[in-house]
Amino acid sequence: MKASHLLLLLPLLTFAACKDDGSGEDSGAGLTDADGDGVTSDFDCDDGDAGVGGPTSYLLDEDGDGYGDDTTAAEGCAPAEAVTVGGDCDDASTAVYPGAAEACDGLDNDCDGLLDGDDEDNTGAVDWYRDDDGDGYGVTSDSTRSCDAPAGYAVESGDCDDQDGGTSPGAAELCDGADNDCDGLTDDDDNDVADQTSWYIDYDGDSYGSDRFVEVSCFAPEGYVGNADDCDDSTAAASPDGTEICDELDNNCDGVVDEASATDAEIWYQDADLDGFGDPDFTTLSCSAPSGYAENSLDCDDGAFGVNPDATEVCDGLDNDCDGSADGSDASDAKTWYADADKDGYGSTSSSSRACTQPSGSVSTSTDCDDADKAINPGATEVCDGDDNNCDGKTDGSDSSDAKTWYADADKDGYGSSSSSSRACTQPSGSISTGTDCDDTDSGINPAATEVCDGDDNDCDGSTDGSDAADLSTWYADADGDGYGDASITLEACDEPAGYTDNGDDCDDTDATSADCKCTLSSVATPVLTTTYGSTYGSYLADPLETLGTGLVWTMNSYTGTSFVQWPSASALASGSGGTTITLPGSGFEGTGHVVYGGYLYYVNYNSNTVVKFDLKTKSSVGTLTVPDAGYHNTYHYQWGGWSDIDLAVDENGLWVMYATAANGGKMVISRIDETSFTITKTWNTGSNTKTSVGNAFVICGVMYTTASYSSASTTINYAYDTNTSTGKALSIAFTNPYSYNSHISYNPNDGKLYSWDSGRLQSYAVTVY
Repeated sequence: MKASHLLLLLPLLTFAACKDDGSGEDSGAGLTDADGDGVTSDFDCDDGDAGVGGPTSYLLDEDGDGYGDDTTAAEGCAPAEAVTVGGDCDDASTAVYPGAAEACDGLDNDCDGLLDGDDEDNTGAVDWYRDDDGDGYGVTSDSTRSCDAPAGYAVESGDCDDQDGGTSPGAAELCDGADNDCDGLTDDDDNDVADQTSWYIDYDGDSYGSDRFVEVSCFAPEGYVGNADDCDDSTAAASPDGTEICDELDNNCDGVVDEASATDAEIWYQDADLDGFGDPDFTTLSCSAPSGYAENSLDCDDGAFGVNPDATEVCDGLDNDCDGSADGSDASDAKTWYADADKDGYGSTSSSSRACTQPSGSVSTSTDCDDADKAINPGATEVCDGDDNNCDGKTDGSDSSDAKTWYADADKDGYGSSSSSSRACTQPSGSISTGTDCDDTDSGINPAATEVCDGDDNDCDGSTDGSDAADLSTWYADADGDGYGDASITLEACDEPAGYTDNGDDCDDTDATSADCKCTLSSVATPVLTTTYGSTYGSYLADPLETLGTGLVWTMNSYTGTSFVQWPSASALASGSGGTTITLPGSGFEGTGHVVYGGYLYYVNYNSNTVVKFDLKTKSSVGTLTVPDAGYHNTYHYQWGGWSDIDLAVDENGLWVMYATAANGGKMVISRIDETSFTITKTWNTGSNTKTSVGNAFVICGVMYTTASYSSASTTINYAYDTNTSTGKALSIAFTNPYSYNSHISYNPNDGKLYSWDSGRLQSYAVTVY
C-alpha cells in the first residue's frame, strides 16, 4: 500500500471564542457579509466571493499536480496554489505525486519509496527475450522484465531459430527450403516469399514457353519453363531453334512464315500468260505458288495464254499444244478432205486426209456413190431413169422427183384413202391418184356424197352430222336445265346438243324455278365512285328502309374498332362534312360484314360468333344473337382475311347472315334472321367453294351470290344458291374490283345497287335483274 497524506483543518477557535464573548460590547457593530457565505468581513478571506470563506489549514502545491508538500503546512487565508491534500514527495515535478504511474525515469513517481524496476507497480518496464544470434528477435520461451535492456536480450520475440541471424519474424521469406520469417510456412506455401520466379506455360513441350499463362513460384510447375520465347506454343514444330519448313508455321520464330529459305521450298516457274504453265528461264523459290508462277516449266510461249501443253491445237499458225508442230493434222478444227475424181463437189470415202487447209483435188463431203460420174451425187435429183441419181441406195425410188403419189381404193368408189398411199414411178395395182376418201370400206362415203344425219361423215368434210347435213333440226339453249329453251339462242344440229332443248318456251333461262322473271341477277355494271375514305378495309352501309331519314349512309373504318360514323348523305360523305361519330359498347366490332336495317346497326362483336343489334336512335345495344357453330376471328374468313368470318346481308325479304361451319366442310352457310325476335328461323348448307376461297357474297331475292376474287380487277360472280328452292349452281357474271381490294359488298334493295369498299374507295354498282 502507498501512504496518502491528508491535512485535516479545524475551525479557528479564536474566531469562535470571539463570537461567544459575553463582555456585553457590540463587537459586531459595523461588520458585513457581502457575499452571503456566513462569514463576516472581519474573517472572510474574500467577502466578494461566496466560494471563499475564512482562514483554513492548507499546503502549498508548487507543481500544480493537486498534491501539496507536507513541509509547507500553514493556517490562514489560502493562496491560489494551496491544496488540502499532501504527500507530494517532489513538489517540483508534475510527474511525481501519490497515485502517479511508476515509470522507468529514475523517479519515485508514485511516492512509495521505490524507483523504476524496484517498484512492482512500474508500468514502463517491458519484457525482454534472449537473442543469441543478435538479429533483434528473441526466443519467446526465455524472457525477463526490466526498464533497461539486459545484455543479449531483444524486445521483439518470435525467433524460430535463434542460432541463425537470417531467420526471424522480420526476415524476408526466400526460396531456400527454410522458414525465414518464422510464420510456419516455407517457400511457395508462404504468400510473402520474396524471390519467386516467373514460369511460362509450355503447351507443346518444346522447352519454350508462352506468356499466355504465367505462374510465379519458387520452382517450375509441371508443364512450365523459365522463358516466354515460343512464337506458337500450340505445336512443337515452332520454336526459336526450329528449322523452317513449308507447313504454314513460323518454325524458327523469326516472324516470317514459310519463307524462301525453308528447307523444302520448291522451285516455281514464271507464268506470265497465266495459262498454268511456266517459263523454264525464270524461276523462284517458295513454299506455295507465288502469284504469276506455275509448278512446271512446260510452256513453249509464255507470252501467249492459248499456247501450252494442255491447249488444243487449232488452225491458227501457232504450235498451240507445244508439240513442236503448228497446224498439224491433230488440230481440233482441221477438216477431213475427200478426193473428188469426177469434180462434182462430192468426194469418195475411199480416199481422205485431215488438214487445216484444203488439199488440191479434195472436197469436204464424202457422200458420192459414183465418183466416176459427175451426174451422180447426193446433190443430184432422183428421177425415174433406172439410176440411183441421189446416192440414197434406191433406184427410181419413191423420192424420184417425177414419181407420183398413189392411193389405195379398197371400196372401188373412185376415191382412194389418204391413210394408205405410196409414191412410185409406175401406178401400183388397186391404187388411184386421188386420196380424199374418209372411209375406204364404204363406197357410199366419199367427197362426192351428200351429208345426212346418220352418224357418218358422208361427204368427208371432217364433221359428222355437221351443219351442212341435208336434214338438220333446230335446238334452243336451256341454261337453267329446266327443259325449256331460250328462243333467242338457237343452234342447228342433227342431235340435241348439251345445254339445249327442242323448244324455246323459257322466259328466264337462268332460273329453273322463276315464274315472274323479274328478280334474277343477269349483270353488274362498272362501279361508280362515291369517295376515297379511311383505310384499305371497311364497310359502306345504307338502310334500305330509311327508318331514320332519307339518304343516310354509314361508314365503319377498318375491320376492327369501337366506333363508326353516320353521314347525312352520300354527298356529305364525299365532302367529309357533317359526319357524327358513334361509339359502340364493349370491345367493338370485327370484320366488315355489317348492315343497317330498319334503324338498327347489326354488327359482329369482336372475337366472337355473336351478332349485336344496336339501336341507332338511342345509341345503345338492344340484343345479341349467337350464330351456332359459326367460325370466327379468321377461322373461316373470306379470301382477304380481316376476321371476315361472319357476313350479314339484307334483301327484299329481310335480314340474313352468311358464314361457314366445320360440319359443312368450311363451305358457305346462310341463315334467315327474324328481325323482331332476333332469332334464326332457318339455315341452308350450300355446296359453294370453301369460304376462304370466296371473294365476297351478297343476297338478292333470297339468292346468295359469291364472287370468285376480291383482288382481281376482272373477275366473276361464280356461284348462286337459291334459298327458295334450296339449290345451287355455277355462274359466270362479269364483275370488277377496280382497286384490287374489295373487302365489303352489300345489296340495297331500296335503290337496287351493290355498295362496296374497295381499297379505301367507297362505290356503288348498278345491277340488272329480270
